Amino acid sequence: MASTTFGGHTYTQVDTTLAADVTAKIDELSGRQGDNMRPAYLQLVHTNGGVTSAWNLGSYSVQLGGKDYAGKIKLTNTATIMNAAKGLVLIKIPAAFYQAVGDYQSAFIRIMNGDDVVSTVNVAFSVFENSLAISSGDSVTYLGEVTDQVKQAQAQIDPINTQVQAIQSTLSAVQSSAKSYLDEVSSQALAKTKSGNEFTEWNTFDQGITVKGRVEADSLGETFGAWKQITNYVDGKFSDTGTQTNSGITFLNGNYSDAGLQVRHVRLGSLNLLFISGAMRYHNGFQSWQQTDLFNVGDLANVQTVQVMKPLEVADGGMTLWIRVNGQTVTATPVGSSTITSKDWYFNLGQIFIW
Repeated sequence: MASTTFGGHTYTQVDTTLAADVTAKIDELSGRQGDNMRPAYLQLVHTNGGVTSAWNLGSYSVQLGGKDYAGKIKLTNTATIMNAAKGLVLIKIPAAFYQAVGDYQSAFIRIMNGDDVVSTVNVAFSVFENSLAISSGDSVTYLGEVTDQVKQAQAQIDPINTQVQAIQSTLSAVQSSAKSYLDEVSSQALAKTKSGNEFTEWNTFDQGITVKGRVEADSLGETFGAWKQITNYVDGKFSDTGTQTNSGITFLNGNYSDAGLQVRHVRLGSLNLLFISGAMRYHNGFQSWQQTDLFNVGDLANVQTVQVMKPLEVADGGMTLWIRVNGQTVTATPVGSSTITSKDWYFNLGQIFIW
């Protein structure tokens, strides 16, 4: 058979336009048992009007198939186009083609355009016994395309298996962590809702605690126990002197009170309320719009701003007194044209001073 040389290899010409009842014997396809990926260099040509030309295999693929001596079907798509314009093909024939010793019952080379057969030529080749081969086993059907598809499927399945294994490993880790957590809960290492808990170390609650039942502490009665700390905190925020007679009061200008003024100082956090009430006597009488000092209050010492809750005090005889604070001194000024000239004039005082 004619041949051509390209790239250091000799390519045997195979005319695909031979008659259907003609078979081309191609020795390059023959091999021994155990051969695997045996190379066969072929040039595919076609004859038209007595002129033989190389196939242009630019968009085509090439397959080798047949039925071996044992009657098993073989088909491979392992052909590589070496030079499309020259029709040069390298077919690496798998070991499955060389299992049953003897001539192939039938075989072919075909040119494919996708799934369409463009041209086919019958070929003949043989498998020779290899006395050195340990065992090739029985001949089996071999379909290269199916094998490739299986490999492709396996290639897709393998990453999935890897992901499944990774997920299984992650799940195992989660299950292990969950078991450890449940073991801690069961061993009372963690606080649980709807269950009694014992805290053996110091704990801090940034957002406070809401208690719907009662509170118990082992050190309630101790000097520095829990209850003492609570009461100290409350005492630091709230105080009440209770009602006391003339507490912190120093009368001025001969003024006095027969029964004494009732004084009570209440503190709520930073808010102070000073209550002073009772009947008192003004010694020198009042002149209209004349401010007079009534008494000093010790609790008002060093207080910067004091608000008088009821600055206008209605007194006896149709008199209205304007009560003000100057430092720690409480003063009174008659409002209007009324004048009280009698000494030791009696009137009731009821005031709240706030700061």
